[in-house]
Amino acid sequence: MGEPDWGLRVISNLPGMSQVELVFDAAADPPFSQFHGMHDVMIMPPAQAATYPRLPQLPLRMQRIGIVGSSVPRRQSAGGPALPHPWTLAFTWPVKRPAWDTFLATQDQHRPQRLALMPPMLIPLTYLTRMADLLAEPFDTTMVCWLAHANGSQRRLDALISSLFSVWMRGTSQAAAHYRTLVPQAATGSLPPREQRALHALDRAFGPGHQRQVSAAERPEPTILRLLHTLSEQLWTAAGLPLPDLPTTLLQGLLPLALWGRPDDPAAPPIPPTAAGLARLWQAGTPPRTRGEVRTGPRTWELRVH
Repeated sequence: MGEPDWGLRVISNLPGMSQVELVFDAAADPPFSQFHGMHDVMIMPPAQAATYPRLPQLPLRMQRIGIVGSSVPRRQSAGGPALPHPWTLAFTWPVKRPAWDTFLATQDQHRPQRLALMPPMLIPLTYLTRMADLLAEPFDTTMVCWLAHANGSQRRLDALISSLFSVWMRGTSQAAAHYRTLVPQAATGSLPPREQRALHALDRAFGPGHQRQVSAAERPEPTILRLLHTLSEQLWTAAGLPLPDLPTTLLQGLLPLALWGRPDDPAAPPIPPTAAGLARLWQAGTPPRTRGEVRTGPRTWELRVH
């Protein structure tokens, strides 16, 4: 097997605001074009992302944060026909601006012909932009501590996010109507059963109004991003209360999102390593710290999540 033929896509690009960069093996399917999960993920804080060789040179007064991963788990590719296809996902935005707010503002103002982002990108980019706003020097383990939770949220919320995009494609906005003229098959047929189940779970646990909100939106990406954050905040507001209509998968997928935007409480419990541990803190009504430990030792930045 030879060296990959690296391809670069710059997407969701709004000059002066932000852009998303995706590097992948051009001989393989683009990552995130369909859901495969994030495998063998390595974090890439700004100091490393600025000079990462597969990414374009940073423009003046811009900064970048990223992750490197594979589209196939390493253990599945060993000795078999499925080979890991490495990819790099990075977010670039102006120095001294908050990454999350800039990301949302870009999505609000961007007017693509189709979609600005593929649905499986929403959670990884939420993670990257939230972590960019939390990182501290000299070496902050916050990115490390939340990486497994981001990976889990992407898996657990995939059906819900896909179903909300489907709701938007069938919706009443002018943007959705224009999208249907470009991609007529997008709004035909019934939703897959897993997406139907996700929407039913959303309605039972949080009420039916959220689908109407997405259906009427001109821009699906920022609407869905804000909705996921709102649902997560509602869960922490109701922490400790029984929610029998909320599936464990949806609960564990949503819980991290609001925490990434909260001020840190040094007296709170440390970030648990698993989704089940975070759910136990939620049941106890005790949110964890937002930040990880700040270390003064070697600047190790490669942490793999399998």
